[in-house]
Amino acid sequence: MSTKHDLQFQPSLSLYKGVWDESAAKHLLRRTMFGTKKSEIKSFVDLGMTKSIQKLLDAAETFPNPPVKEYNPANATVADTNILPGQTWVNDPSTDGTIMSLRRASFKKWWMGTLIMQGVSLREKMTLFWHNHFAIESTDVNNAQYGYKHF
Repeated sequence: MSTKHDLQFQPSLSLYKGVWDESAAKHLLRRTMFGTKKSEIKSFVDLGMTKSIQKLLDAAETFPNPPVKEYNPANATVADTNILPGQTWVNDPSTDGTIMSLRRASFKKWWMGTLIMQGVSLREKMTLFWHNHFAIESTDVNNAQYGYKHF
């Protein structure tokens, strides 16, 4: 019978010792992003495996600009007069339900745009992963600012 002191650490992942080529770079990018360009694949092959992984994990990549007022208040029963078109609403503490509904829709469009226009980073894929794990329902929360902060 072994005790916990007799057990030796066994790593669960072994170091990749395969060839770093276009096929390996494509595999890595498929697993970490929502699609890539041929130029990105070539760039990753040229960087080498270690630098490619560092680039995907680089937290210095700029965070996307916050969502802005792009909705048409003419269709709303209450006008969102605190925020000018093209300005962000994420710091405006409006509690009006109609305005919050417009902002929730604005947030959803903005988020889908960040997924489509992703940079070369693991961030967007991980944001979606963690959102699915710690999900919030925007209609239950009813505050677009909370959705943005959760993101």
